[in-house]
Formats: sequence, structure tokens, C-alpha cells
Amino acid sequence: MSNIRPVDAGTATSADEASGTGTGAEHPGTGAADSEARAEAPGTEELQEQTEQTRAELADTVEALAAKTDVKGRAKEKATQLKLQAQQKARSSRVLVRQRRTQVGLGAVVVAALVAVVRRRRA
Repeated sequence: MSNIRPVDAGTATSADEASGTGTGAEHPGTGAADSEARAEAPGTEELQEQTEQTRAELADTVEALAAKTDVKGRAKEKATQLKLQAQQKARSSRVLVRQRRTQVGLGAVVVAALVAVVRRRRA
């Protein structure tokens, strides 16, 4: 006369159904879907790899932001760049001046030789 029924192994009780701990037999196909979902879920190693990759990307981002906010460091770097450019231009200018001096010197020698030849012919 009690309301307690024996539970068959293939069926779920109302408590099982409410908690979702049933065997899946009450809803055909859900047990297989659950195991497929578990099979497709990323494993621990994959999650750790993703976490490490995300950490590395985050570290790069933080480093880039820190570099952008370091105004003094950026100014020093720019000054160093400009100094090197100026030194390089000065070197190339010196080389150009030496070349021009040589050209002018040779030109002066040629003009002097021509003047000497013309004077000899007139004399």
C-alpha cells in the first residue's frame, strides 16, 4: 500500500530526471550526444596550450603598451636615430666635398696648363 515502486535499471526515477542524472533512455539519443560533446570538448593539454599562448600574446601586448607609454625612452631612441642619421650624412658630405675638391683641383690644373700654353704661343 505504499507508493514506492521498484526501479528498473533501464528507467530513471523522477529525481534522476529532474537532476539530469538519468541514463538517457528516457530521451533517446541524448546519451550519445552527451558522450559526443565530451569527446569534442578540448582536453586538459589543449586548454593548457591555449592558456600559454594567450599568456604569451598578453605579455607581448603589455610590453607594447609599456613601450608606447615610455615617452622618455622613445625620445632617447629617436634622438639616437637622428644622431646616427646626421653622422651618416656628415660622412657622405665629407666624401662628396673631397670628390669635388679633387675635381676642382684637376680643373684648376687644366686651366693653368691651358693658360701656360696660350701664353707660350703668344710670346
